[in-house]
Amino acid sequence: MAVHKYRNDKKRRMGGVLFLPRDMCVKYGYNVQLAEAAALRYVAKMTKVPVPKVYCASRHKRITYILMQRINGEERGKNWAQRSPEERESLLRQLKGYFDELRSIPHPSPGAIAASDMQSLWDPGLLTGDVGFGPFANESDSNNFLRFGLQKDYHILSRSTWIEEEERLELIKMVELQDSLNHKICFAHGDANGGNILVKGDKVVGLIDFEYAGLFPEYWEYTNALNHGPKYAFWKEEVGRFLRLYPKELELEKIRKEHFGPYGFRGRYMWY
Repeated sequence: MAVHKYRNDKKRRMGGVLFLPRDMCVKYGYNVQLAEAAALRYVAKMTKVPVPKVYCASRHKRITYILMQRINGEERGKNWAQRSPEERESLLRQLKGYFDELRSIPHPSPGAIAASDMQSLWDPGLLTGDVGFGPFANESDSNNFLRFGLQKDYHILSRSTWIEEEERLELIKMVELQDSLNHKICFAHGDANGGNILVKGDKVVGLIDFEYAGLFPEYWEYTNALNHGPKYAFWKEEVGRFLRLYPKELELEKIRKEHFGPYGFRGRYMWY
């Protein structure tokens, strides 16, 4: 009843977390995905990474509900500057171990890019709405989706089109980079920012918010972790201390998001 009353507030329907007694909480909303519950159960089964225990999950009238354990801890980003170098190093070492463990989860269908249950992925930054995106048989298919099927020999990339020369060269560079790289596909949290890592004292006690999780090219965790807001501006300096760096892929993703994000070419040209 508490959840029903709470979610009737129109301002909260898009998503929220209701904290309950006995260290439980309900995550719910239009944009909450059942795949997150599947990912949490998958990680709990396959690793020793501390994640919330899922008690049940369901979807009713377009709203998803996930009843799960509430992990007591504070966001890693809080008071980070006040911690000693030794404390920071200890927490980063723990994080490296946990993220290495996530990457080492055996792939149920090697090569495929999908959610942990081999269904669709979800990322609001790709503007696919409630339907999500994927799954894909391989990285090439995923790349084609991310760039709207753009190929190097398409007319829109020729010198005779209305695209600015600098933009044209950037797009060609992006296509060439994507087509030249071949990555291992492994499990990724998908949003490893300071707000999704809970600590208590000198111990990492939980990784939360697995709504973007899935099986992705190995660089995905690193490039997505750098998409932080101003609240965690310090994060860029820390990410490379527990995740492997992918500088080429970071450049590639920067170009892709600039031109195929909500304010890029998709708003100016027809790609389909």
